[in-house]
Amino acid sequence: MLRIFIFLLAALCSFSGVFAEAVKIRLKTALPCEAEINENRAEYAISVRMSSITCFDSALNRHISLTKVQNMALYALFEYLDVPADQVLKCSRIKVLNQNFTKEKTTLECQIAKDSVHIEKVKRPQTRKAEAKRKTVEGKTAEILGGKSEVKQDKTLERKAFSSVLTLENDYAELIEMTVSACLEETVGIWKESETLTGLENRCTEAKTRFQKRFDELQKRIESERFLLSYYKKELSKTADEEAEKVENELKNRIKLLAEIRKITNTLPTLGEIPKSTDEINLFFSQKQKEAQTALKELMKKSQDGSFGLTAPEISKAETLLERIGNIYDLRLKNQRTFTLELDGHEIITLDESFFSVLTFAPELLAFPGAKLLPDGDKTVFLASGSAVVSDGTKPGKIREDMTRKAAVAKAQAELVKFLKSEVEVLEEIYTEYETLTINGRSSGITREEYLRDIQIRAKGLIRDFNIVLSWKSRDEDGTESIHVILARKFALEE
Repeated sequence: MLRIFIFLLAALCSFSGVFAEAVKIRLKTALPCEAEINENRAEYAISVRMSSITCFDSALNRHISLTKVQNMALYALFEYLDVPADQVLKCSRIKVLNQNFTKEKTTLECQIAKDSVHIEKVKRPQTRKAEAKRKTVEGKTAEILGGKSEVKQDKTLERKAFSSVLTLENDYAELIEMTVSACLEETVGIWKESETLTGLENRCTEAKTRFQKRFDELQKRIESERFLLSYYKKELSKTADEEAEKVENELKNRIKLLAEIRKITNTLPTLGEIPKSTDEINLFFSQKQKEAQTALKELMKKSQDGSFGLTAPEISKAETLLERIGNIYDLRLKNQRTFTLELDGHEIITLDESFFSVLTFAPELLAFPGAKLLPDGDKTVFLASGSAVVSDGTKPGKIREDMTRKAAVAKAQAELVKFLKSEVEVLEEIYTEYETLTINGRSSGITREEYLRDIQIRAKGLIRDFNIVLSWKSRDEDGTESIHVILARKFALEE
């Protein structure tokens, strides 16, 4: 009877839905890591608990930790099956049941079908570079050779394979590879969310700083490793420097493209370049337009032929960007031409050339009073126009002109206040009768009228710092003389 009971119990344990007793494996890596493996007739159930990577920014720590914990699951299986170092373990159909990342630990629960696990003799010597270059054709696969593993995810963009071994030096070598791979993926993705040239340049600059910081932190981690021989520290530091340079070069290619585009946008004519003769102005702007179009076409060819190392989606994005830049360039040339012709025949009193570029953004200010906010590189320009008629009187002409000019300035200042007030009134529907404002850490109630009045008071104080960037005289057909002014001030974006 006892024998029958033992036989039934053994049969029950071997049944495909029941796992045998769990086997615990401690993986001696740079990061403390433990794995637990259960198996039944059909599959292996693996759970891994690993200390998280902490030397990078939170996003990269998460990315690398979740990738590495999968590699550790594969190595645990390699250890569990006691695969000889000269043989390779291959498996597919890895099913992730649960994975979690926190600042302290990363965990994984997965299942690997037994019929997807194969152990084969090594046909040729495997090197680290060969491992990195190996491609996975279909599905999710993993290979482990002498403790090295590489993982590919199904239905995702193809990415570089990683290796994971149970020695400190190779563990850090893998960390370098993972860091490089993550940086390169981000480099390709830089274009996805940027719609403007300035946005792209800013993202590239931020990425360059972020990548450098990552490799600096990686170097610090290698140097601070107590159980790593100095020889390996030097070798790993050298590798990290080489890989950091590789990432920097990839980013430089994209920055180089942006610099070429910026070079074209900077060929917009300055005030001094524009001919004074009205007859020559049209020919001058037509020639400028042709030069820019030719340069943009050449740049388009370079972006397509691999000169900048762009991926297919990036090439498409570059084409769209170059077309948009061309349209903006044409519009700016048209505005410059309009601006120049509008001033032609008028007596220019003041013209600040540093504001010439931004003034041509809104040539209508020459004909109509008003106020505008316009971009100018990394700053915003707030400007407004006003005019006044030179009155007849007994006072000398110079005094009358000064008085008229002051009147024109006052009208431009009024336009500034009016603009600020209207911006507040646009939000009137979401205001309640009383608003709670926090000033110097204190909250106070204020009515809408008081708030608008406060805006006007602040605006009047603000406009004192505005300068006259353009003023000119005009004379109507009936002989009426007027003086026009444009006031402007540049603000940093954080002001």
